[in-house]
Amino acid sequence: MGKVFGEVPGYPIGSTWQSREELSDSKVHAPPMGGISGTAAKGADSIVVNGGYEDDLDHESVIIYTGAGENDPSKKVQIADQTLENAGKKDRLENKLHSMVCRGAITLATAQSVFKTNWISGYSKYVG
Repeated sequence: MGKVFGEVPGYPIGSTWQSREELSDSKVHAPPMGGISGTAAKGADSIVVNGGYEDDLDHESVIIYTGAGENDPSKKVQIADQTLENAGKKDRLENKLHSMVCRGAITLATAQSVFKTNWISGYSKYVG
């Protein structure tokens, strides 16, 4: 299944999954870690709201999604908003880290910590 904008056949709005892996396998939201799937050119085809950011709000018909911006690891708060340019960079970082974990170059915990702390610094370190 390619990118779908709107309701995905077989998965009505409000569907839930037990894990991010299960969600990724369903192809409803392919990124196994990132909260936004899409491109700057076409827009977002899916957004995951999982309670990971204290400022996220889910009012069913309106979602306020604050994830994928820049986080301050010392304060554990978001200090910069998501941009479409950042979404592409974060996707590239996620793909790079996924590949590195699969090859054994870094641990899964290391990859996850990049997203929990300052992914922009992680992008510079692992993608360039």
